[in-house]
Amino acid sequence: FLNFMSTTLSSDHMRQCVQYGYVGLLFLLAFLAFSCTPVAMLIYGVHQPNFKSDEAVLKYAGRLGLKGEVYRLEEYGEESLPRYRYTANSMPGMLLFNSAGQLTKFELNCGGDLDSIAKLAISDIDQMQLTEKSLEDFLKDTYVINGQTNPVVSEFDKPLYAIKFAEFAGKLNKDHVPGLVKLLESRKDVDYILLNVDYSVKK
Repeated sequence: FLNFMSTTLSSDHMRQCVQYGYVGLLFLLAFLAFSCTPVAMLIYGVHQPNFKSDEAVLKYAGRLGLKGEVYRLEEYGEESLPRYRYTANSMPGMLLFNSAGQLTKFELNCGGDLDSIAKLAISDIDQMQLTEKSLEDFLKDTYVINGQTNPVVSEFDKPLYAIKFAEFAGKLNKDHVPGLVKLLESRKDVDYILLNVDYSVKK
């Protein structure tokens, strides 16, 4: 009788664990789906991009605790979106140039893990698919708003991450950007810069 009870309880316990597992999986999938919805964007304070002056961008970077040179896209606005399509429109996000100064190609959905990209080994970065854009192209399309052009960037000897941030991305900046900066600061085999993608020209 005791053995029968033990078997029954064990079976019930296992079924309960499986049910909890299914519920947990469904919750995770629902969360990832929800994170892409307009409701989630509203909660995070995400809104349409608009013009921000260089001074406003520097103040915003300071509030986020970001240090270092901040790059912006030249004459960036609605009319120039096709020109800058290579910078992608995902937020938060980043650009990644390999050791040869070529822009790599990778895709992340709204549930993607930016930390995993930031932790890639150089050998993995240098084997990634490439776009037609180079770091030289990128530097021609940008300007630095709080200093001279970073001499490290022009050396082309290390992979370079351009971490994107923007006022229109709301709380997504605070949740992701400082952590990415801290992660990349701890690496000696790569460099990084900050790239603001708010519009740099008024309509």
